[in-house]
Parts: sequence; structure tokens; C-alpha cells
Amino acid sequence: VKSLFKDYCNYYNIDVMGNECICGQLKTPLSLKIFCEVYKGRNISGISENSLIITELFKNKIEHVENIFREDGKEAKSDAIIKNSLIKLSALFLNKKEIEYSELINEFKSDAGKKVEEVLIFLESEGFIRSYLKDGGILEPSIKYYSWEMQPILDYLIAEQIFETIDDDREIEGDSVSLGTFQMLSILLLERKNKFI
Repeated sequence: VKSLFKDYCNYYNIDVMGNECICGQLKTPLSLKIFCEVYKGRNISGISENSLIITELFKNKIEHVENIFREDGKEAKSDAIIKNSLIKLSALFLNKKEIEYSELINEFKSDAGKKVEEVLIFLESEGFIRSYLKDGGILEPSIKYYSWEMQPILDYLIAEQIFETIDDDREIEGDSVSLGTFQMLSILLLERKNKFI
């Protein structure tokens, strides 16, 4: 990450204004990429160390893409179509590696209304999901499927949902979620409740 930091900051037009310690806080290429996407075109005179924790970067990434969607005039300021769609998608992808297009459309009609297709295209362009066609057979048309593209963000979204439902006395079973989700949940509990699991 250290060798890529300056190149990424130059490419994304980020001026860290002498705060080279930011580089040391970004531990993975994914955290560097998300940092650059969130802070693109900005001068950073001071930044909290906490905002560089991977869960905060994911939260900021989701807020950032929500704002892009709003700026395109696709939702009102009070709406959270992208965040709600990502939460819904994370629940759907919890036990499935791929979901047929028609199933996604049916699941999303109540949440995204007439913007279902727009939301799916937008989330795909932002790298959260990807679509592909599978051969339907000799006389059948191809079927469009979606899969999740960024596993760490999926783990984060699921961990956020679990975090919101737990109380301080409940014991968390590690085998009910993936290791990545368990790690994200551990970070959230440590950050927000100063609790180890």
C-alpha cells in the first residue's frame, strides 16, 4: 500500500497536505481504493484515525455513492435508496452466490419502486454487484444473473445488521456467519461498544 499511496493520491487528485501518516493507516489495497474514491479531488488537512478504519471507510463509501445517486437527481435528499438496496442485497446474498434477475426485480419492487433497473445498473457501475448471462438451453433464452462483487463490503453490511440487533448480554455464535462478517462485527463492537468478542 505504501508504494501505491502517492500514485493513487495523484490519480484521484487528493492532497494529503503533509499528513503522510494516513498512508500508514491504510493497510490493504481495498482500503486505499475506497479512501481515494471517498476523498477524490479534496484537500485533507486533518482526518481522524477512526475514519480510516475499514468499517468507517465502508460506511463512507456507501454514503459517497448515495450522494452520487442523489446528485444525478435520482432520489431526494431524505431517501436512502442505495443504502437500503445494499442492505436488501446483502440479505439476499447471505446464502446465495448468484441471484436471477427476475428474482431481484421482484424483491426490489417495494424498496426501489420504478427505479429498480436504475439502481441495479448504478450498483453494478460502482462495483458492488456484477451481472452475467447463463445459457438457458437449446431452445431457451439466456438468463441474466447477478452476483456480489466486493465480499468485504458484503461482510460489513451483514455485520451492521447483526450489530443493530444484538444487546450487550447476548453471546454471538461465530459459526452462524462467515469469518469476514465475524471480523467486521468484532471491529464494530470494539469501535462502538468497547466490547471484545
